[in-house]
Amino acid sequence: MTIQTIIGIDVAKDELVIYRQDTDTEEVLENNQASINGWLRRLPAHCTIAIEATGTYHVLLIKLAYQYGHTVYVIDGYQLNHYRQGIGGRAKTDSSDARLLARYLSREQEALRPWTPPPPAYRALQV
Repeated sequence: MTIQTIIGIDVAKDELVIYRQDTDTEEVLENNQASINGWLRRLPAHCTIAIEATGTYHVLLIKLAYQYGHTVYVIDGYQLNHYRQGIGGRAKTDSSDARLLARYLSREQEALRPWTPPPPAYRALQV
């Protein structure tokens, strides 16, 4: 049986805090295209990634992760905060948020919808 690689990522303007559940490891990465591409190239194929929606700081990451063939879930911060409260979590740090995102995804994945790029017509309206 293959173990699913579940990753939680807390996103900020300048950095990403990444928690990988299968290896119980954490790393901090610069939030820029070169760093994200380098990290994505090192991942196993078909990872499942939870990313908290943070204005626009998460957009590059979700697009690149999707292009690399990973399944991406964009989690609303309001939902995540209520999940934290529901499991009795108190601390809110970048590290604890990355771990919480991975935990949330591993337990709630079937109820969530993966992110897909918006259709071309929608993107044309945004311009």
